[in-house]
Amino acid sequence: MHFGLLLILLLSSCSANASEHEVTLNRYAQIVEEGGELTEVLTHSALVQAQASRQLMEELGYTQRGRAQFEIWSFSKDLASGCLDLTEIAVVDDQGSFLSLGQRRSSFTATFTRESLISEFEVGQEEC
Repeated sequence: MHFGLLLILLLSSCSANASEHEVTLNRYAQIVEEGGELTEVLTHSALVQAQASRQLMEELGYTQRGRAQFEIWSFSKDLASGCLDLTEIAVVDDQGSFLSLGQRRSSFTATFTRESLISEFEVGQEEC
């Protein structure tokens, strides 16, 4: 087999993984924005954390407007990392007041299962 063909096959298999991760992350952002079913894209500790966050938001009377954006900078079969962009997100309290989110762009790391579900999701302290 020619080296060029081998390289093309290798690169195309890598981009498929990045694309799968990107689809899952974007679906996660959509579900959070729309209040959909988190189990479509999350499992394990990522699901527990997201459910706790959703419950806390509801208890405080907060709602989210807008959708997060993900930029993948590096990935492997079961891991993606990059930048979580919250610049399009607004959080509103039950009085209609907008709340400050602080840092708007932060690093993130997501771990994926074989089924392309997010099993762990961590937001870092670093701005991006």
